[in-house]
Amino acid sequence: MIRILFCEDNKEDLFQIQNYLKNVCLKLKLDVQFYIYEKGLDLDIFDVVFLDMELEDQNGLELGAQLKKETLIIIVSRFKKYLEFGYHIHACRYFLKPLQKEYFETQMEWILKERFLSNNEYLLLKHDPYKVLFEDIMYVDIYNRKLVLFCRDGKQIQTNFTLNQFKQNCPQNLFVQIYRSILVNMNYIKEIQKTVLILQNNNKIPISRRMKKEVERKYQFYLQRL
Repeated sequence: MIRILFCEDNKEDLFQIQNYLKNVCLKLKLDVQFYIYEKGLDLDIFDVVFLDMELEDQNGLELGAQLKKETLIIIVSRFKKYLEFGYHIHACRYFLKPLQKEYFETQMEWILKERFLSNNEYLLLKHDPYKVLFEDIMYVDIYNRKLVLFCRDGKQIQTNFTLNQFKQNCPQNLFVQIYRSILVNMNYIKEIQKTVLILQNNNKIPISRRMKKEVERKYQFYLQRL
């Protein structure tokens, strides 16, 4: 699931942004969930943030500075004067209000495709075998603080990636996190049971009870896309 946060206190503007974005997400068949900003939210959980620089009780620039580097920041404002501030918080786009529907949807389609529907086929490594097809990776897990790729040919490849780095590189619509340290390629899921996930080769992998409902939901969404 792609979590999208809207930091926007003008209801009409918020309604417009969400409607235009829904059109894009439906077209791309993206699994998304919308959130409205409120104080106390854990900002690290969001993948995309739409940020108005002039909020009633919050400084947009300060809020943007709190976001993690990997977050896609989209600034939406009525004022060009904030354009330069966008570079300080690594915003990837700056839209002026009122939004132009066709331009907004075209730009957001490109942005979301690039991040979440990437056609990258390989995970590049710094050692032999140097590149591994994502479609050949059944699942990944952490062993001795190293990310290990478990491939369909039986190979186990140790890497220097962190789990978060792998999540940033892998196709978002192909892998699902089933445990704190485990990501599974949904193409190899055979069955989801109460406490384990069974792969096509009949290997069993533990599944977090806390994550199970979200795993089932995402897997069903994956099947519908086939």
